[in-house]
Amino acid sequence: MDKVEDTFVLYRIIGNDLYPRHRKGQTRENLKFVLENEPKLEDCEKRWVVNRIIDREEEEAIIKLLQEHNQKYIHLPFYEGEYQRIGWDTNCFKKPGFLATKEFENLNAEQKNNAIAAAYRLKNNYVMNVNGARNIALRDGKMRAKWVLPWDGNCFITSSAWDEIRKDIGKSPYLKYFAVPMARVLDNSQLVSENFTPTPVEEPQLIFRRDSKEEFNERFPYGRRDKVELIWRLGIPGKWDKWKDEPWDQVRSSKSAEEGQFGFAGWVARMFSGKKVLEKDTKQSFKQRGLARTEAIINTIRAIDREKIAKRKSGRELLFYQMDILEEEKSMFLDGAEMPLITRLLDDAEEALTREPYSVTDKKSLPPSGIINDYWHPAPYWWPNKKKNDGLPYVRRDGRRVPGTKLYEPESDKYDRTRLQRVFDDSITLALAWFFTGKKKYAEHGSRILYRFFVNPATKMNPHLKYAQVRKGRNNNQGTSKGIIEMKDIYFYLDAVRLFCKANTIPEEHLVLFKGWLSSYLDWLINSPQGKGERLSDNNHGTYYDLQVAAISDFLEDYPVLFEAIVRAQSRIETQFAPDGAQPKELVRTQPAHYCCFNLQGWIYMTEIAERYGTDLWAYQSRKGSNLIKAVQWLLSHAGKKWPDKLIDEFDEERYLPIWFYAPQESRLKLKKPFFHRSKYSVKTRFFPHDGVRPYWNIGKAEVKRNYKFVNKHPSFVFGIPLRAKTVSKDWKKVCENLETTLYSLSRQKNKNFVIYLAAHEYPPVNYFGLDVRVLLAPFPVPKNIKEIGRDKGRKKQMIGTALRQSGYESLYYMHLDADDILDPSLVETVLKDDNKRGYLITKGYMYDVRNKLIARCNSFWRKSGSCAIMYFKKDEFPLHYKDRNNYFSKFVRHKNFKTVAEEYGRKLEPLTGRMAVYMVNHGENTRKYRGKGNRQQAYVKKNQIKNRRRIQKIRKRFPELF
Repeated sequence: MDKVEDTFVLYRIIGNDLYPRHRKGQTRENLKFVLENEPKLEDCEKRWVVNRIIDREEEEAIIKLLQEHNQKYIHLPFYEGEYQRIGWDTNCFKKPGFLATKEFENLNAEQKNNAIAAAYRLKNNYVMNVNGARNIALRDGKMRAKWVLPWDGNCFITSSAWDEIRKDIGKSPYLKYFAVPMARVLDNSQLVSENFTPTPVEEPQLIFRRDSKEEFNERFPYGRRDKVELIWRLGIPGKWDKWKDEPWDQVRSSKSAEEGQFGFAGWVARMFSGKKVLEKDTKQSFKQRGLARTEAIINTIRAIDREKIAKRKSGRELLFYQMDILEEEKSMFLDGAEMPLITRLLDDAEEALTREPYSVTDKKSLPPSGIINDYWHPAPYWWPNKKKNDGLPYVRRDGRRVPGTKLYEPESDKYDRTRLQRVFDDSITLALAWFFTGKKKYAEHGSRILYRFFVNPATKMNPHLKYAQVRKGRNNNQGTSKGIIEMKDIYFYLDAVRLFCKANTIPEEHLVLFKGWLSSYLDWLINSPQGKGERLSDNNHGTYYDLQVAAISDFLEDYPVLFEAIVRAQSRIETQFAPDGAQPKELVRTQPAHYCCFNLQGWIYMTEIAERYGTDLWAYQSRKGSNLIKAVQWLLSHAGKKWPDKLIDEFDEERYLPIWFYAPQESRLKLKKPFFHRSKYSVKTRFFPHDGVRPYWNIGKAEVKRNYKFVNKHPSFVFGIPLRAKTVSKDWKKVCENLETTLYSLSRQKNKNFVIYLAAHEYPPVNYFGLDVRVLLAPFPVPKNIKEIGRDKGRKKQMIGTALRQSGYESLYYMHLDADDILDPSLVETVLKDDNKRGYLITKGYMYDVRNKLIARCNSFWRKSGSCAIMYFKKDEFPLHYKDRNNYFSKFVRHKNFKTVAEEYGRKLEPLTGRMAVYMVNHGENTRKYRGKGNRQQAYVKKNQIKNRRRIQKIRKRFPELF
C-alpha cells in the first residue's frame, strides 16, 4: 500500500451550534468562510457530512450553501422519532441510585455536571453523533482514496499546512495513521494572511490509510474523550495521557493491534468558535472550554426534549388530568349520560363550599418555633419514652399513630396536616366541579382557599416544612426530612390552580405571588438539610420527593430542575425494586400491602410527568433487571391473597384498581378477580388520602396505551418513497397532495411497527399524520429536464438504501413505494405475522383513474406498478453510498424483474393473498404520463373497469382515499 500513489479525501463533519460553547450561526459562518477562502488542495477531494442538525432552517441553509458551491456531502438527518426512543443512561453509575446518594451530593458543581452529562450519554450520542459521523465518513472515504481525513467541521487547511501534511506523509508512507496537531485562531481572517504563524499544540485530527483497521469508538460521547479514546489506543503521546477518568466514564478499550503505527504530519487550523475567552491557549481557557461544552450538551438535550419531544408547551396546561378526556366526559355528562362519578364530585363540591378557606394560623397549638405561620405537625409514629420522666427523646412505634396525627380526627385541628389536606382535596374538587358545570361559585371558593393559605401575608403558610413530623427531644425540636411527604399531594393541587386560572378567578397578581411562594418552597426543598435528607431516601419518601420537585418545577417552568428530577427518579428504580418486581424497602414495614401500593402509586404519577417530557420510565430496565412493569405485575399478583406479614390496619383491596387501570396494558396479568372491572368509571373515585390515590383518579385520564416508538429498538418494516423535485413537477401542489394521500394510507396500517424514508430535494409541505417520516435531502442536483426524472428516482432509491445501511438495522422488510399509491391496511401486519425472511409480491391489486374516478382489477399488478414487492434485506445488503450498485438492494431496478432478482439470490417472493394495493393513474404527475405513455393506463382502466356498485362500495370502504 505504501507504493500506491497518494490520493486524499477530506470530510468535514458539520454539526450543531451548542450554546454556550459556540455562538449561534457560527457553524454556518465558518462553513461559508472555508468555501470562499480555503485553497484547492492538491490530490485531495473535499466532501462534507451534514450531521444531525436540529434546527431545520439552519440545516436547509447549510445544505443550500454546499449546493451553491457544488460541494458533495453525506446527509445524516435528525429524526425526532429515532431520538424519542432513546432514554437516560443511569446504568453508567456503578452504585445503584447514584443520583440520590451522599456520594453524588458531596461532588463539586463541576463533577455533578459531568455526572449528569454522563446520564445524557445515549441522547448525546444520537444528537451529536460525533464518532458515528466520523466512521461513516471513514468508511465512505476508503472507497475513494488512499488517505481519508474524517475531520471536524471547524478545520481550515492553508496551502502551507497542506504542503507540510503531504510532505510528512510522503516521508513515512508505510505508516497507517497520522496525527495532525491543531492551532486555534481567534480571528478567521488570520488564515488568509501570508504572515500567519501557527502554534499547533491542540488535540490532533487523524488521517487514516485505506488499509487501517481502527475506527472511532461510538460508545464514547461528544465532549468526553470521543477522539482521544482512539488516540489512546494508537499510543499517540500527548497531554491527554495525564487525563483521568471519572467513575461514570466509559471504560477504555485495550490497545490497538496497530499501536505505534502512526506519525505526525503538518498542522491544521481550528477556526473561531465565537467565544474568545474559550479559545486561548491556557489551562484556564482549557478548563472553561470543558465546562462550557458540558453545559452546552446538557442545555441542548434539555431544549430538544422540551421543544421537540415534550407533549406540553406551558406550565399552565393540565399535567395529570387530560383536557381532551375531560371535555369528552363533560360532553357526556351534559348530554344526560348517567355518570355517578360526576354526581359524587358535585356532592363533594357542595360540601366543600360549606368549609371556610383554611390557614395555618387556625391551628390550636404553636409549633416549636412559636411562629403561627409555620406549618406544624408531630411525627405520627413517635411517642413519649415511658422509661424517661420527661418522655424525651421520643421513641418510634411503627404503625401506631399519635392522637391528632390521623387525618380528620377531632384532635387534628391542633396541627396543620388535616388543614393542608383539605386545601388540596377541596381545591381539586371545586376546580373539577366548575369545569363540569361552569358555575363560578366553585372556582371562586377554590381561589379564596389559595389566597388565604398561600398568598395573604397575614395568613399564608411560610414556604417550608421545618416543623413537619417533629420528634420531640431530637434535632432541636425541628422536624425530620420524613415530614416533607406531607406536602406530597401538591402535584394534583397544581392542576386545580390551572383550572382556576382557566376560570379567570385568580387575579394575576395573586398568581404571581403564589408562584413566588412555590419558588421559595422549591428552593427550600432542594437546599435545606431536610430537603437534602429526603432526596437521599431510598423508599417511598424518595419517590414522593421527586414527584413534588417535578410537579412544582413543571408549574414554574424550571426545566433544569425538572429534568434532573426525572433522571434521578429513573436512577432510583434499581434501589427500590427487586428483579422480580418486589419492593424490599416497603416489605419490611408493618403494613407492607399499604406501602407497596402507596409507593407504586407515586411512581405511576412520576411516569406521567416524565412521559409528558419524552421519557418513558416504563421502558427502563436496570442492570439487574428491575423495572416498573415487573413491579406492577408483582403487586397485582397479590390481589386477593394474604400478604406475607401481619397487617395492623385493614387493607382496602380496591387500591389495586388505580394501578390496574393506569399502568400500561402489557403490565396487566390475566387475573380473573371480580374487582378488576372492565371500566374505570365503575370503580370508586375517592380513597383515603394516606393511600396516595389522587381524588377522582378515574376522571380526565385515558387508558394507558404504550407508545411503541419507545419499545422497538428498530423498526421491522421500512417504506422508501422517492419524491419528485419541485422544479421538474408540472404541478407541485398535486405532487404533495398525492404524497399526502399515500401517507394517509400508511397511517391506517393496523401494525404501526414501521418507519418511512422520504428522499427529496426539499421538505414537502404535507401532513405526516403522526407517522415516523424521515426526510433525506438529496446531495445531488435536481433533474434538469423530464428525461432525467427516471435517473433521479433511481438515485433517491439508492439514497434510501444508503441511509438504511448507515442506520445499523440488522435486518428488515423493505418496500419501494411511489408517492401516489395506496395500500391495504393489513399489509404490514400480514407480512410481519408470516415473516418468511424472503419477501412478498403483490400479484393482484387495483388501478384507479383519478380524473375519471374509474377503478379496475389488475391481476398482474407487479407488471404495472413499482409498488409491488416487499423485500427482505440484511444490513450488509444495502449500498455503501448512492453510487454503489454492487449489492442486493441495488439489483431491484425494474419492477418487472423483481421476481427474477429475488429468486437469483435464493429469496423467492411469496405472493400475497388478496388485492393489497392501488396504483393511481391519470392524476397529471405519473412518470409514464410525462413520457407520453399514460394513455395506455387510462385505456386499461376503462376497458376493465368495475361497474358493480356494491363492489365499488366495498372497495371504497377498504380504500377511503379513493373516489
